[in-house]
Amino acid sequence: MSTQITASEPRTSFLTRALLAGDLTLAAGVLGAVAGVALAVWPREVAPDQFSYPLGTASFVAFQLFFAVHHLGLLVGILALGSLNRMVATRATRAGIGLAAAGMVALIAMEAAVAFLGLGITATSERGQVLGALYGVASLMIGVGLIVAGVGLARQRVFDGIWRYLPLALGVWVFVPMVPALFAPMVWGRLAIVRWMVLFAVLGMQLRRTDQSALRP
Repeated sequence: MSTQITASEPRTSFLTRALLAGDLTLAAGVLGAVAGVALAVWPREVAPDQFSYPLGTASFVAFQLFFAVHHLGLLVGILALGSLNRMVATRATRAGIGLAAAGMVALIAMEAAVAFLGLGITATSERGQVLGALYGVASLMIGVGLIVAGVGLARQRVFDGIWRYLPLALGVWVFVPMVPALFAPMVWGRLAIVRWMVLFAVLGMQLRRTDQSALRP
């Protein structure tokens, strides 16, 4: 693999960026998986019809704010895909990464806002339905964006072996099985999200292994 770099940026900065993005994405994936498991087994503190179920006020606010910060690590992983030098230089691929990143930003804003807007309401209330719909829009943006970008990235083999399909798998997972699982009993939805976080952790590992020549300034 070539190790050419631009004269305007030292060689080590390429490797540093790849390692940092990989570390942050890996950490976010692992922490997200742990948090998802914790939510799946969390003891019930409120009635099942509450938007915050199974969490009470304090735990709900804490988890939501944690996820708002946590998703920044996932955002780093998505943006890192956009700096891979072998990426297909097409509008579609770049637009896909942009859409996925915008969806993650929207999801971060939702997590922070819902920490307070989701308190004391039922899931079927007018506000609860609006919040649920906004969550859905942000998630669909991420899924569609990663699928569009993932097709181009797979063609260019930005990762070795079967991992070339990893960005595409991250997008497909949003639609199958994650969205259907969210309409099943709560534990199934949580476990689907846990597995999505595991895929992000693997993305972080692959980014850490990316040679500095695969990045562009």
